[in-house]
Amino acid sequence: MTTRATITTPGKASGELAVVDEPLAGLLDLMPDGIVLVDAAGLIVFANVQAEALFVYTPGSMRGKPMEMLIPERFRVVHGEHLTGYFRRPHMRLMGTVHDFFGLRADGSEFPAEISLSPLKTAQGTLVMSAVRDVSERKRLECIMREKDIEVARANEAKRNAERLRESELRFRQLAENIDEVFWLTEPAKDKILYVSPAYAEIWGQSCESLYASPMDWITAIHPEDRERVLQSARTKQARGEFLEEYRIVRPDGAIRWIRDRAFPVFRKGHEVHRIAGVAQDITERKRMEDAMRASEGRYRVLFEGNPLPLWVYDLETLRFLDVNEAATRKYGYTRDEFLAMTIRDIRPTADVPRLEDSVREGERDPGFSSGLWRHRLKDGTFIDVDIVSHEVRYKGRRTRFVCPVDVTSRIAAEAAVRKSVSHLNEAQRNARIGSWRYVPGGPLLWSDQMYELYKLPRDVPPTYEATRTVIHSDDRSEGGKAFERAFASGALDYTTEYRVVWPDGQTRTLCTQGKFRRGADGRVIDAVGTVQDVTIRKHAEDEIRRLNEELQRHAASLEQRVAERTSELEAANKELESFDYSVSHDLRAPLNRIRGFSAMLLEEYAASLDERGIDLLRRIDNSGRQMDELIGDLMQLSMVAAGELRRTNLDVSQLALSVLAGLRKAHPERKVEWAVEPGLTARADPGLVRIVLENLLGNAWKFTGKRDRAVIEMGCDRSVAHSVAYFVRDNGAGFDGANAWKLFAPFQRLHARADFEGTGIGLATVQRIVHRHGGKVWVQAEEDRGATFHFTLAP
Repeated sequence: MTTRATITTPGKASGELAVVDEPLAGLLDLMPDGIVLVDAAGLIVFANVQAEALFVYTPGSMRGKPMEMLIPERFRVVHGEHLTGYFRRPHMRLMGTVHDFFGLRADGSEFPAEISLSPLKTAQGTLVMSAVRDVSERKRLECIMREKDIEVARANEAKRNAERLRESELRFRQLAENIDEVFWLTEPAKDKILYVSPAYAEIWGQSCESLYASPMDWITAIHPEDRERVLQSARTKQARGEFLEEYRIVRPDGAIRWIRDRAFPVFRKGHEVHRIAGVAQDITERKRMEDAMRASEGRYRVLFEGNPLPLWVYDLETLRFLDVNEAATRKYGYTRDEFLAMTIRDIRPTADVPRLEDSVREGERDPGFSSGLWRHRLKDGTFIDVDIVSHEVRYKGRRTRFVCPVDVTSRIAAEAAVRKSVSHLNEAQRNARIGSWRYVPGGPLLWSDQMYELYKLPRDVPPTYEATRTVIHSDDRSEGGKAFERAFASGALDYTTEYRVVWPDGQTRTLCTQGKFRRGADGRVIDAVGTVQDVTIRKHAEDEIRRLNEELQRHAASLEQRVAERTSELEAANKELESFDYSVSHDLRAPLNRIRGFSAMLLEEYAASLDERGIDLLRRIDNSGRQMDELIGDLMQLSMVAAGELRRTNLDVSQLALSVLAGLRKAHPERKVEWAVEPGLTARADPGLVRIVLENLLGNAWKFTGKRDRAVIEMGCDRSVAHSVAYFVRDNGAGFDGANAWKLFAPFQRLHARADFEGTGIGLATVQRIVHRHGGKVWVQAEEDRGATFHFTLAP
């Protein structure tokens, strides 16, 4: 197999070869013109298939050769000077449009060429990209057009000569026998035809003899609608030499022809009219053409005005716009009147005006089609890139140029993006250690630079399957090749194979080749593309995973036993915790209740025997007992919320909150509290546990607003929290320093003195435990003396 793949030229200093990657080479092969890339030394880096065909070279034989071999010897000295100057100031340039330029084929033959030059920046330096086009056919057509122009000029001169011959009847006769117009001579009275040329029989369809016999026959042949006008003109204008009429005649076969008839007097000495001479010309074809031109002009206006592309005409002398279509006004933002008040300089960047004027001068020397890339300025000040196609035309009697600018801003940006993408692709392949390839049956095998790295092949080795086989491990060599062959012959659309390669340093690497086939309707392979990836690390990882899996399987039995033992231990611990809860509930509360009962009996039965201090001490004992009972109850609740199964149901949170608030008001009817609960709040949660959450949060809000003249409590939903619904309880109570919020959810932590606000410090710890059991979270925002807002979520 052979390939185009990597194309190189010697570098300036190191002798290394500059690189043009395969994707770019493939893209250039698709271009219709011959593309030749040349470095600063004048050597050919790359020639696409069109260039090789144009210059008659075999594939790849132009690479590394001097560019001068494509140029006739008479141009080579100038070419060397131009090449040096071009690299000093690279720019887009069109050659062969002003001065004739020729290319030299391998067989020694020459052809006229048009060359477009543009710089191409690469990592190794700037290259010149030459787009070469054979313009032999265009030159031949231009030559034909020039010959036609000469023929037209000669014909016009012949007509002028015929006009000069009117002074001599003899010269009329000599001329009349050889041209298509009808020459005639009559007596001044017009009652006798002295001479009529043979063309009369061809045009009028009647013999000349019949006109000699009946001089008025030419009149009777005139179309009835034109006859009176022509007769009146003949009577009044022929003798004065002012007769010039266009009219229709009706031939005997019914055909109608248009005639342009001109008559003038022939004088004797003394200014006496001696003869009336005339020339009658068949202008039927001209009339048809004029009708066609009028119709064509109408179509032109329709096409010009209705064309979706911007179009305009400008004067070559003044450079002013003479006409502009609606698409141009929309695209450029100027009104038609604004356009017609400007020149083509006004829509160019200032820096481009000198080049524009040079281009106009070149266009005056070559009025044919021209094209090129330019920048145009829109009315809003922005610039666009345009590809201009123009041609010299005659417009209202003036030399003008017809222009069609095509906006290629996005195309140029896309080309830049493609170049950047190709660069990124190469970089990505290097980083990922992935190479790519493409195969066309009967054609070359193409691959990316990374393939050389994967196989550790020298860069001068052509991309072939045989080259890769030399480094494939001997145990895998047979299977590695058969995978492609089997897939190719079986009709498969893709295949994957893995094999080992041995690098020159002795390393063994594992490569994975993946390929896809594109097949025609008959099942034959059109081409195949694929990648080669170094999967050595993955293979090592797979081996390690297999080893770990085997080790896990060995330990699976003992692990299951340990899990069972741990589960048994947890079940025993849970039973002990339940027993502890029971002990707290009965063993601690029973003596506490007796203490409270005895202190109550002392206050009731022996109050008269006690002084004020004794009564106060008994009340403190009862109050401490009550607080201890509340603390035991809260601890019981905290331990119970962590046990038992969650029983989730669809819950009306709004209604539950209203129920809790109603209970608080009933317990404290003296309080004046305003509350607002957002309707429609729902959740899927355990109703009993959610009630405990609301009792604690709403109870805290009720408690900490106790010193407000106007207490306000709100409950609602914040839907701005990502991926969940956050409920909140907000109050305007005492609040606290937000920096200490983290303490609130630990048991027995308080931020206010017990003398100011009662409580055990267990409630928010209970709230946090319930919320966590529901898969949610709870947090608080607060400021001292400005209230607090508690948020919580309940994951479904």
